[in-house]
Amino acid sequence: MGLVLTFLFFFGAQALNYAVVTWNYRAVAQARYRHLFASDLVCAGIGFLLIKQVARTDSAAALAGYVLGGACGSVTATWVTKRLWGE
Repeated sequence: MGLVLTFLFFFGAQALNYAVVTWNYRAVAQARYRHLFASDLVCAGIGFLLIKQVARTDSAAALAGYVLGGACGSVTATWVTKRLWGE
């Protein structure tokens, strides 16, 4: 996989991961049990798959995508859930 694709893969995977983790935290804080259950399932699945991919790479592009994706994912999920749930 090329550097750009590596970056994009890790950016997208980590953005999704942090978006789901943020969704999960907000569900916990607001006692939204169905959302909590669903986001827990997704967190576990993504985490399991990401561990395998991270262990296989030592690319700086992967690291950059992983770090930036996480930041973008949490900001985006906070913005979305704030608009959906109003809190």
